[in-house]
Amino acid sequence: MNFKKIVASGLMAALAFGMVVSPAQANEPSVLTPQSARKTNLEVERIVANTRVGDGGQEVVSFEITVSDEAILSTVSATDFDIENQISVMPIDIETGQMAEPYADDGIQVSVDGNTLKLTMTPFNYNGTYNGAGWRVTNDKYPELSFTSTDVDTVNTQTLDEFKRGTFTYAGITREYALYVPADAKGPVPLVVWNHGGGEYGIDIEKTLIANRGVTAWPEAGYQTAVLMIQVSNANYGYGAAKDPAKQSLIDQNNALQAALIRKLITDGTVDENRVYVTGASSGGGATMRFLMQYPELFAGAIACCSMDPIVSVHKYSGGFADYDQLVQDFEAAFQGSVFTWDDSQQKMVTKQVDTQELINVPIYFTHAQNDQTCQSTSSQAMYDAFRHLGDTNNRIVLWTDEEMAADGISNAMNGALLHWSWVKVLNHHEDGSPMNWMFQQTRNTAPTEKETIPFTLHAHVFDYGEAIDQVQIDLSSVLGDRTIDTSALTTDMFQVAATATDPYNSNAVLYEDVARTVTSVSVENGIVTLNLACQYNGQGQSTLNYSLDAGRNLSADVAYDITLTKDIALSDSSTIAKDALSFSQDEIFNEETAAFTAGNSDGLNYQLYVPENAADGKDHPLIVWFHGGGEGGYGEAQNNTSQLRANRGALGFAEEGAQQIFGGAYVLAPQSPNSWSRDGQESLDHATALINTIVNTYNIDADRIYVAGCSDGGWMTVNMAIENPELFAAIVPICAAFGSSTDEELLTLKDNNIWMVHALNDTSVEPENTSDRLHALIPSSIYTVYDTVTVDGVNYPGHWSWIYVARNMPTHNGQSIFQWMASKTLADDPITDVEQPGDTETPDKIVQTSDNQMIYPYIGLMLLAVVGMGGYVVVRRQRKQEDM
Repeated sequence: MNFKKIVASGLMAALAFGMVVSPAQANEPSVLTPQSARKTNLEVERIVANTRVGDGGQEVVSFEITVSDEAILSTVSATDFDIENQISVMPIDIETGQMAEPYADDGIQVSVDGNTLKLTMTPFNYNGTYNGAGWRVTNDKYPELSFTSTDVDTVNTQTLDEFKRGTFTYAGITREYALYVPADAKGPVPLVVWNHGGGEYGIDIEKTLIANRGVTAWPEAGYQTAVLMIQVSNANYGYGAAKDPAKQSLIDQNNALQAALIRKLITDGTVDENRVYVTGASSGGGATMRFLMQYPELFAGAIACCSMDPIVSVHKYSGGFADYDQLVQDFEAAFQGSVFTWDDSQQKMVTKQVDTQELINVPIYFTHAQNDQTCQSTSSQAMYDAFRHLGDTNNRIVLWTDEEMAADGISNAMNGALLHWSWVKVLNHHEDGSPMNWMFQQTRNTAPTEKETIPFTLHAHVFDYGEAIDQVQIDLSSVLGDRTIDTSALTTDMFQVAATATDPYNSNAVLYEDVARTVTSVSVENGIVTLNLACQYNGQGQSTLNYSLDAGRNLSADVAYDITLTKDIALSDSSTIAKDALSFSQDEIFNEETAAFTAGNSDGLNYQLYVPENAADGKDHPLIVWFHGGGEGGYGEAQNNTSQLRANRGALGFAEEGAQQIFGGAYVLAPQSPNSWSRDGQESLDHATALINTIVNTYNIDADRIYVAGCSDGGWMTVNMAIENPELFAAIVPICAAFGSSTDEELLTLKDNNIWMVHALNDTSVEPENTSDRLHALIPSSIYTVYDTVTVDGVNYPGHWSWIYVARNMPTHNGQSIFQWMASKTLADDPITDVEQPGDTETPDKIVQTSDNQMIYPYIGLMLLAVVGMGGYVVVRRQRKQEDM
């Protein structure tokens, strides 16, 4: 057998017992050291090796060589260097299935910073090759720059250098430990406890720390977490510990010391008691399981990787097992049996009963390679099944195939000796669903039962069909402090939203109750979580108004929302907010658009007034008066002065950004009738006229550009206000206007006014024949837009709701939208010529023309009207307007 085969055989045996396998570094100094004869005056002052902990040991990634003569470095190139005996930290080459050989390509690059040369290369094992040869950096051009490990002055190791070393005494023993705490930690942080493998038992702690990434992987994955490892100074417990109480007691004694150290870190305020995790591999995996059995109340979660068998004999080296079902039963019995713990009063290890229910409550992720030849994967599977039989529903298990192991550089060659290294899979992955990611999502709830109350605000929007709650904002800033929410963990099912509404004007009758609102998206900014809610026409549990059939009014409902957190909230520092730690309290309902209006009362009327953003520009601005329909008036005690803004977008449409651009900044006045405009008749007209005069005299309003629009009962008001004040309005827009009681003589007084009417043929509340049709026949110069139905964005609304078209600025005539037409009208002698035209500027979607087919052509009813005496002109005029628009 040649030397290489002997080394390979020894390697396989070492791996089979879970031992760390480090190459034997040849510590001979470089033949060409800085003290050797030189061809130049170049002197090497300092050599620094920059290393990191790799999957199979310490690997160097660069060297920094500080020299005396800076000028010489400008003549040094990468091709001047060569590296001998540089190999991977993975002992078996994944490509060849043979022991790792030195790299064919060093991958050397050089850079210079002052008098320091930085040499970067393909990372290689700092401890040399597995045949005992050490690495050597050579430079034939400048022999002074040649060196080996003995010439290195300083070795820096990424992440590991940030660990604090110390000793701790408890349970009759003293152990060395290494502890990492994030330098920027501003309070208690999670803690990962790493139990190292059997190959690292009884050796120097520094060798254990570089054996694999067991301690460095967690902070290097980006988690804001502390990491603790104690060095087990006794010999590895090995196989057969399940049958040896003395070995079990020694394992448990080490764990008792760790438990005491963990509790001290919690008491000191270093560690978050709700987020302590334990994990380990091989012998460390077995110790992890016994640790959980001893002190389950300490841990929020665990990963048991390729575990040894100090609980029940599983592996072939310890006698194996004959029957799998019996093996599972044995584990069940063990998890309900006893372990050892330290008794301070007796100063010795004593037995204690396992708190099985607490143990079941700790989520455990079992990980193993299917074909592990050192510790059989059956151990993990049997423990997982035993917990399931005991009632666990939280644990997980993964058994990786050879192919999955190979994806992380683990070869199944040499009889699968390296397949034991499944910890590489655990430590190299923190994506969603990975064991590492999963573990950090676990938390214990040891907080007081009293929950912190968090306020939330309901946000409403007025849609075509009225005001609805479309958003919830939850202010978590008081809970977060300096922490932030991990946005990648936010999901739409994280919060449950239930809506209830009652009628305050009808003995608090329930309008809807516990209606589940659908969360369509979730986001967070400055600690405020925003839940966007689905809204639609006739949607359940969304409206803030109740249309009372008895009153014929849209009355404000008392709306109450209930928010439930269904999952822990993951934070960017890897901590969480427990789902049971918070309760939620509803604050106000806020509508950004309606809040832009100011409420007032004058001349016998409540009103809402929108002041344009450019009101202070020193110019006079138009005034648009909107008269609401009958459903938005006051009713007895329900004088809310808001329904005229919230029931539809009639007034809001004129306050939108696009509309304001068209009008050059316009005041929008929306009075509210205390009852009904038409029912109060002349009183309504007198109060409204006085209110308009008050507003005109109070604000910088252009008296030549006052426009009036209204729908239904507000359409009656629009027409009759124009009849009452024939020289007040530059344009009037009656929409589905209910002025059927007005005489032809009264309507003809409007012949000199600019009129644009809008109606839908299927309006059964105010039929167009005796209203809009009649007015258009009397005043053919009026513009009249007629729609088949009220259908917008694919939604069919009641035929009476043609105000939707106007609020969206959809009717057009001769290339002008209805808003542009209004804005162009003035009572002054000089016409308005600078009104924004279609395409001049980009306007919001809500006022841009849509592709809906809104216009109709002559129909049978109109022909009948022509026959009975209105003449064919009405038909021709209507058709022509339709074609124009």
